[in-house]
Amino acid sequence: MNRLKGLQDLVLRVILVFSWLAVILLIVGLIGNLFNLAVMNGELWNVFGLIIGVLFSLGFLHVVLTLNIISNSIAVYSNSDESRPIGRVLDLRKIAAASAVVIVVLLGIQFIVNFKMNEKNIAVLKQEVSELSQSSITEKLVDEIGQDVKMKDFYFTRDTLLLSTKNRSVTLLVPKLREGNKVFYVVGPLDYDSKDDRKISEVLQRLYIPGKDEKAKFDKMLKDRKSFEIKNNSEITVFQPIEKNGEIKLILVMGTRSEINYEYLKDRSSVVIENTEVKPEAKPKK
Repeated sequence: MNRLKGLQDLVLRVILVFSWLAVILLIVGLIGNLFNLAVMNGELWNVFGLIIGVLFSLGFLHVVLTLNIISNSIAVYSNSDESRPIGRVLDLRKIAAASAVVIVVLLGIQFIVNFKMNEKNIAVLKQEVSELSQSSITEKLVDEIGQDVKMKDFYFTRDTLLLSTKNRSVTLLVPKLREGNKVFYVVGPLDYDSKDDRKISEVLQRLYIPGKDEKAKFDKMLKDRKSFEIKNNSEITVFQPIEKNGEIKLILVMGTRSEINYEYLKDRSSVVIENTEVKPEAKPKK
C-alpha cells in the first residue's frame, strides 16, 4: 500500500508540474498571438497540446491509483490513529514569481526571434525582387506593356516570371493614363485567360488603390523611384518600381505568402520545367 501511495504522490506531483507548464504556455501563446509573434507560436501550441494529452493520461492513472488505495485500505485507515501527513504547503508567491519570470523570458525570446526573422525575411525578399526586376523576363514584360500586346501573350510572360520565383506571389501594377493622370492597374497571379486576344490596355480594369498604411510610402516611391516594404502581421510585401527612359513602366509587388500552386501554374502556362525552380535570367550588362 505504501508503494501505491508513493506512486500516487509522484503522479500528483507530475500532474502539478505539467499543469503549471500548460498554464505558462497558454499565457505565452495568447500574448504571442496578441502581438503577432508567429515565429515560435506554432511550436508552443504543439507542446501545449502534447502536455494536455499527457495530463489526461496522468489524470486517469491518478484516479485509478486513488480508487485502488481507497478500496484496499478503508479498514486500515478507519482503525488507525495515525494521521496522514498533509505534505509541504507550496509557497504561492514563489510559484507566481517563478511563473512571471518564465513568461517574461519566453516572451522576450519570441520578440527577439520575431524581430530578427522579420529583418532577415525583408532582406531576402528585397534581394529576390531586386534580382527579378533586373531579369530579362521583367524587361520583356515592360516591352510588352509598351507595345500593348495581346493579353494572352502578356499572361504567358507573367507566368514565366511567376515560375522563376520561390513563392510565386508576384502582382504586377501596370501604369495607364486616365484623364491625364497616371494610375496603376492590378494584374494578380490568379488573373489568366489563354484565349484573351484583346490588348493589354483594353483588359485592365482593376484599379490599384493603396491602403492607408502604404499610401504615403507608395507616393514617395513614385517620386524617389526606390522600393519600399510594408508589414501586415506576419506578412511582408515589397514594392519594386521598374524604370525605363526615366519613367516607371511597371511595379513588381512581391509578398511572403504563396498565392498560386506551382503545378497548376506550370500546367496552365504550358511551360515545361525540369527543375522544381527556375532562376531568373540575368539581363546582360551593357
